[in-house]
Amino acid sequence: FFFIFDQKASQLPTPHCHTQTTRSCSGNINPFDIMSGKITTFHVEPSKSARSKCKKCKEKIEKGVLRIGQSIQDGEKELTSWHHIKCFNMPRTINGAPTKGMTVPDFVEEHIADPHGIYDDEVKLAELIADIEAKPPKSEKSNIFTDKVASYKKAWTAMENDDDEGKPSAAKKAKTDMDEKARAFGVYNKMKNAELQDLLRWNLGYATSGTKDVLLVRCIDGHVNGRLARCPVCFQGKLGLSDEDAGETIKCAGYWDEDLNMKTKCTYAVPNSSAPRLKPWYSEEPTEEQKEEMKEFTEQQIALATGKSAKGPPAELLEAAEKLDWPDTSIPAQRKKAVELMHEVCTSGSLKIDLPEDQKKAKQKIFGLFSTASGPLSATEVLESVVKEFGIAAAKAEAKAKQEKAIAAGCECAANAAVLQAFQELSELYFKAGNANAGASNKKVAAAIQALDFEITVDNVMGLSKGPNKVKNIGKSSADKIKEFLSTGTMQKLEEKRMLAA
Repeated sequence: FFFIFDQKASQLPTPHCHTQTTRSCSGNINPFDIMSGKITTFHVEPSKSARSKCKKCKEKIEKGVLRIGQSIQDGEKELTSWHHIKCFNMPRTINGAPTKGMTVPDFVEEHIADPHGIYDDEVKLAELIADIEAKPPKSEKSNIFTDKVASYKKAWTAMENDDDEGKPSAAKKAKTDMDEKARAFGVYNKMKNAELQDLLRWNLGYATSGTKDVLLVRCIDGHVNGRLARCPVCFQGKLGLSDEDAGETIKCAGYWDEDLNMKTKCTYAVPNSSAPRLKPWYSEEPTEEQKEEMKEFTEQQIALATGKSAKGPPAELLEAAEKLDWPDTSIPAQRKKAVELMHEVCTSGSLKIDLPEDQKKAKQKIFGLFSTASGPLSATEVLESVVKEFGIAAAKAEAKAKQEKAIAAGCECAANAAVLQAFQELSELYFKAGNANAGASNKKVAAAIQALDFEITVDNVMGLSKGPNKVKNIGKSSADKIKEFLSTGTMQKLEEKRMLAA
């Protein structure tokens, strides 16, 4: 066994070493990593261009700036990722050997190769070690939430203290937002983490992870403002308090798309005061009946938001379907007649189903329902399936208008809401078509548009892709699509994807 091990070890490339005139490399290679053929090495060098990105912060590493490369040798393949010096963290293990107890200077000495002689300059070496050692606090998120809870506690203490004459203090009289949150702090502060987590579960949708301060801020927010509703943009995502500002902003977490078997992201983000809310906030465990009501209400909201009825087809359409001279759909020859009759009901009345405009395609969609049925289908059963899949045209138009309003509320510049919505739709269509790369790219463009604080016009749009006003994630192709949308009200690519989806 050991003879074979030595043979394999001798055939593998040796790790990078520091400049050979001043330093050596110990290697510290684990036998199991050698047996697997994978070796991890590190080296430091000035960035050769501005094209590489830091693996941790995702920002570009400017040309000439020192960077640390982590290379994994796997047989004939070598994969390298890059880090800013300050973004680099010592790994817990390297080639199977633990680094616990190892200092940064020792790690640099033993494991970070220096092919460019940077360590020959003692000042640069000391700066490199200091930058690796200088890490931000482990949980900046927790500090933000802790500061917010401290402000609630201070306000609560002031409210409890009466003045010398025994009269309520000014803080106690005040009817402000902070006053309400301070009172809620007095209610929840004595609770344990498990009790706070129960509160969040009872009110549906809230994350239950985090420190006590994080849990407290979530509970106090819900107590004062009401529990958070579903996202008004993607309709299915759960809203939550942003970690970046301890809940001053409300963001959508996206949702799991069952058809794509992947998580779909959402760009919805609004100030806390603008987020949709529901009442009541449950400070005690709701009854089974109340839980069922909340669940049913959520389903209804999603259905209404997407233009689909949670309670089935409207009475007008049901009445029309029941009057049809409906054939026996278990007989294949009769299905064509059934399709014609159902298409007439869905497209001729005051309430129309949002079927494809092309009659042939619309009828093909209806006909497809019979191919999956195990037996004959009644007219009302077919109608229910059609409404569930395609929705009511007028309701979907109303839902789209509400969506545009919600998008405008989350846009830094409300005038950009329409183009933002177009790119969000294009992104979703790409995802549904299985093109995750194009979906993600268009999602980034949507996020960039959302963050702009000025109106995009035909005159300034191309400047977003180049020059001094270049906007991150908007390239020439994206700028061309935006210009096309501003000029025509749509995009050819969007129309193509809509047709394919239909």
